[in-house]
Amino acid sequence: MNLVKKAYPFFLIGFFFMCHRYSFSEEVKNSFADSNSWYAQSQTVVRVLDKLESKTILLTIPVGSETSYKSLTIKSRKCLVRSDSLPRDSAAYIDIIDSDSPKKITFSAWLFSEEPGLSVFENPLYNVKLVRCSGSVEKDLSKFKHEGTLLDNSENNSSGTLPNSNEELENSLQQSIDNQR
Repeated sequence: MNLVKKAYPFFLIGFFFMCHRYSFSEEVKNSFADSNSWYAQSQTVVRVLDKLESKTILLTIPVGSETSYKSLTIKSRKCLVRSDSLPRDSAAYIDIIDSDSPKKITFSAWLFSEEPGLSVFENPLYNVKLVRCSGSVEKDLSKFKHEGTLLDNSENNSSGTLPNSNEELENSLQQSIDNQR
């Protein structure tokens, strides 16, 4: 016990010195900023469950284009992944139109691979879930322009581009979820 009391002040001094030294390190600053980011990828991979035929199919959709499966038309607008230092997750902004539905069921929202229950495409014949994003990685989200109703330009993002910070992205994702309710 006596040894712990004697060593404690030296431990505090060493800990303070280490924190002070690393708080000004550019490498540490850059790695922290990097760990708080979402990165865009060039392809969206979704799983479509056909409830009538009891089969699933994986569709790879290039961002900015659309593909069809039976009566569904699925368009991928954006596909984002978290950095490696954060828990794995992908988020994709998807538009889905069911042309056989009498009401022309449409869906336009963010889908999440690790939290599929946050945003659900409700259809009596099909389920669509995000599997992952794939393709080339683009770390600078400011190169991607706003399309349609993806982001509300009046509030968090007046530049018309995808959000550059994690906080802006989280706000955009939360707005999308709130709009579905």
